Order: sequence, then structure tokens, then C-alpha cells
Amino acid sequence: MAYETTSESTEALLVTGGVGTGKTQRLVERAAALLAENAAAGNVLVLCATPQAARLFSERLTARVGAKRAAGATVATARALALDVLADDGARRWSGREPRLLTAFEETFLMEDMKVSGLRPKRLREMLKFFYRSWTELADDDPDWLLPGEEADVHTLLKENLVFMRAVIEPEAANLAARYLREHDEARAAHSYAHVLMDDYACASRASQTLANLVATCSITVAGDAETCIETYDSYPYAAGIDEFLATHPDAACEHLDADAPDAVERVALASDTPEAEFEQVARTVAEAVAAGTPARQIVVAVPNSVWSRNIATALHARGVPTEALAISQPLRGDVRDNARCTPARIATALNLVANPDDTAAWRCWCGFGDYLVNSAAFASLRTCAKERSIGLVDALEMLSENDCEHVVGAQRVATAYKDGRALIEQVRGLRGTALLDELTRIVSWRSGGVTVAAK
Repeated sequence: MAYETTSESTEALLVTGGVGTGKTQRLVERAAALLAENAAAGNVLVLCATPQAARLFSERLTARVGAKRAAGATVATARALALDVLADDGARRWSGREPRLLTAFEETFLMEDMKVSGLRPKRLREMLKFFYRSWTELADDDPDWLLPGEEADVHTLLKENLVFMRAVIEPEAANLAARYLREHDEARAAHSYAHVLMDDYACASRASQTLANLVATCSITVAGDAETCIETYDSYPYAAGIDEFLATHPDAACEHLDADAPDAVERVALASDTPEAEFEQVARTVAEAVAAGTPARQIVVAVPNSVWSRNIATALHARGVPTEALAISQPLRGDVRDNARCTPARIATALNLVANPDDTAAWRCWCGFGDYLVNSAAFASLRTCAKERSIGLVDALEMLSENDCEHVVGAQRVATAYKDGRALIEQVRGLRGTALLDELTRIVSWRSGGVTVAAK
């Protein structure tokens, strides 16, 4: 079913074509034309598939129209737009959340809190994946999308845990933002742009696609290829969105670009017999392009894994080409059940608490580190207690620290962790920059049970 998300007067343009046919450049030209027509820069929104793509688009737009004119145009990701919407005070009250995405290690705590449902871990993971995909596809618009009983109960528990943490998980962000704007006309007007352009439309989730349409008032231009529907930044990209766009905008203008288009990318195949030869060949090709005048920051080398990334970077450095290796995965790893094995995650959590002592999700994690079940039973009891008293997680932790909720299972462990966290915040008060990081590292490492070595 296609969603009516824009008015009948909204001008629509669909640009299709395979990889390298110039779709992004067509959007750059479209944005430049809108700015040249004296469209207010603040009324032009460009949504790209990833933060890296947004940065490159901004550079290309600046080169086309100049820094002064391009500076006011908003170039971002659909996720950034969703979090901006959810940052509204009204959205906070409506959702019971902060515009705060859980990181990968923080989702570990959410998963443990979900295990109190009694489901086997494999069954629970499968059910959560079903929920996540359904959210990205806006399946929850149908009030009967869940089966009564176990499925509905687990979904309710998931939502309650997220509200208790006052956090959002990635597959949910655009869903919440789209629902909020649909239900609140004033908020939709506040977040609207006269002209919206969205690149790699098929690589976005259905919720992100819908959000882009919701905020467009005068024109919506999208570019994509249903055959190139891959997960890049959004979970569960939605290829059928292109057909739905045409169904929603029956009068949309359509442009198809092919390999012969003026802005199509030249394709050259490089063959190598060994990985080492491939690294050298790629480095030589890039070095030649830089020597010919192509800025190094406009060159991207896609690699299959971190090993290839390191070797390509080494080969490029050997040829004097400045290189930036993008992170392939989140670096904060380790077993959150063992303090000594998750020091980086604990330091990051401590830093969050220092930056915002009311960061509810950070407190949930801080008070769960080092326990085999991350104190999930205690937090299940604490959530029930907090619900009965109509208070949040941080207030419930304060209550524990004052011995006002002794019936909570594992209360003492959680209360002790909470007091340690408050003491840590006070201990580093006034510190900034490297001094803050050094002191947090010292405190957290010492509390992890590691050996302390100090100079005389």
C-alpha cells in the first residue's frame, strides 16, 4: 500500500539508472538549479545514504554554486532528520524517549533485559528481527499487525524497556519520526522543507522514504535503482519504495540515465594474480589519478574487509597518498559481563554520564557492567517499581541508593554501582579534553581490577 505523504500540488521527479550513471550528479544539478532560482537555502534539504555520502555531496554542491550559497542548504542522512524530529520537546513527551540511539554494546543490555520474557535466545532474536523489519516497513500502522499472546507481549516488553532507557534503536528512529509528524500537523510544518532531494532511495528503509516525503511541501526529487538495493546505513532497505513513489505521485516526471549519459562513470577493470599485486595496482591507479589533479579526498576505495583496508592504506601511504581508513565496525567491543574485558565500553559510558548525568541509557549500562546477567532481573523489578510510582529510571536509581525499594532483586549491586557512578562524575568535575579522558581511564581501569602502574 502506498502512503499519501505529500500534497497533490507537490512536484515530483524520479531519477533512475544503474550504478555510475550519474544519478547523484543529477541531484547536485537539481539542487544547484533550485538555489539559483533564489529558493531560500534553508528550504532545500538533501538526504544521502550515509554521512560520508552527505559530506561528498556537500563538497560537490559547493563546487557547483559556491560556499556562500551552498552553506545554508541542509545535506544530511534520513537518520539525522529523524533524530532532529525526535529532539522536539513535543516528540520527547509523545514518545517517552530522548533522540538517543543505542550503540551496539548498549543493545547487549537491552537484549538481556528482553530475556526476562522467558523465550529461548534464538527465538527471541528471531522475533526481535521481525519487529525491527516491521518497524522499518511501517507495518505497525496496522493495529492488527501482531498476533495476540506471545508476540504482542514481547513487543510490549521491548517498547517498555526502550521507554525505561529513554532511548531509540536504529530500525525504530524513522518509524517514530514519521508517526510523530503524521499525528502532529504543527510539528510537520516546523520540520518541512520546500524542496527535498533524496539520493539512493532504494537503499533507504520504507520509513526513511516516507519521512522524506512527509517533510516536502513544494517538490520531492528522488534518485535510485531498484536493482541496487543494499544495506548501507539504514536497516532493511526497501526497493519497492520506487514503485510506491510512483503510485503516490502519479504525475511524477521520470528520467532514466544509462551508461551513455554525460555524467556516467567510466568503468575500468583491473585484474591481478595475487592480493599483493592487487594492492599495488590499486595504489598506483589512485596515485596516478591524484597526480592528474583529482583531489585525494574525492577518491574512495571500497574493500571487502579490514585486512584489505590496512593493506590498501599501507600501499597508498608508500606512494605518498594521504589516506583515511573508515571504521568497518564499532570499535567498542568486549564482554560487558567482565569489567576487565570491556574497559573501552565502560570509559565511553562514563564519558556519556559526565557529559549528561541524566543519560538514562548510560545509567542502565553502567549499573549492569560486570554482572553475568548485567543485573537484568534487578532492572526488571526496578522497572515495575518505577511504573507503580510513575517515575523514571534515574529517579528509581536514586530511590535504590536511599534504600527505599529493598524488595528489588539485586538492589544492593545496582545501588552500589549507581553511587560509584555519581562519585565518578564528581571526581572529574571541571576536567576537560585529554585530562578528562586520562582521569576516566585511570578510574575505570582501576575499578576493573587491573594493575595500576604509577611513576614516582
